[in-house]
Amino acid sequence: MLSPRWRILRALAAGAYCGALAFQLWAWGLPIDREQVLAWICGALVVAGLGRPWRSALRLVVDWIPLALVLLAYDFSRGAADGLGISPHVAPQRDADRLLFGWLLGGDVPTVWLQEHLLQRTTAQWELVVALLYVSHYFVVFVVAGVLWFRDRARWVGFVSRFVTLNVAAVATFVLFPAMPPWLAAEQGHLGTVERVSTRGWRLLELDIASRLLEKGQASVNLVAAIPSLHAAYPMLVTLFFWRVAAPWLRAVLVAYTVAMGWALVWSGEHWAVDVFLGWGYAAATMALWGVIERRRSTRRRCAPDPVLATVN
Repeated sequence: MLSPRWRILRALAAGAYCGALAFQLWAWGLPIDREQVLAWICGALVVAGLGRPWRSALRLVVDWIPLALVLLAYDFSRGAADGLGISPHVAPQRDADRLLFGWLLGGDVPTVWLQEHLLQRTTAQWELVVALLYVSHYFVVFVVAGVLWFRDRARWVGFVSRFVTLNVAAVATFVLFPAMPPWLAAEQGHLGTVERVSTRGWRLLELDIASRLLEKGQASVNLVAAIPSLHAAYPMLVTLFFWRVAAPWLRAVLVAYTVAMGWALVWSGEHWAVDVFLGWGYAAATMALWGVIERRRSTRRRCAPDPVLATVN
């Protein structure tokens, strides 16, 4: 039970935090840089943890270091790929999309077909949903991790273990198999006309700062890190992680979010359909791997001799 003094301090800190976040949104737009998002999440946890023992603040620093290291590894993946001199691939994913959907779409790949039929010169109202879906990739998974850490550290450990494994596997793939997204393939003449339109929806809210910052962020990341799609993998990881404990309505929301994200990525030219499927597969494989690891750990604990009985004997 918090003392009145800590309650007042926490309320003041929460107000200052919300004010700082509001100023960030007003002055510079959405904080899409992963390190910034991580800092804001940790700041919220510090505020929420005021009044707890000081060890919780130390645990916060120690616990969140692996996430920061994973983000740094992801940022360095572009340089590693360039250093190996591997040319970015486009034919395998283009041909896979045609094989999977060409019979249904008259030989087109899904991105080209969707943009031909749904992309208009003026921004449609529903494109705001696409923009929101796309940008949610940059903070949803970290918000989930933050809530888990505050409420149930044991489940946080399980979630972060899977998140780190997924990202390490993805970074390794980015290095060994650099792959062009559809919009870049179109720019270089490997595909028909494709526009990169994942951020157009922000125009409806007249949030030019948010749109410009997002486009700047897109330009600074690994442009040939398309396989697997982490934009698709993160929602699937969250869905699978919470599936057993989620209520039916929440399961429906998680599935809808995952599928909608996949569709938005393909329509907007950010990813091929096969990139999305592989992202889902990486998430499922990560969940399966950690399921085996945790079951084996549990079995070892049950089979381990009781130290007290061993001392008596």
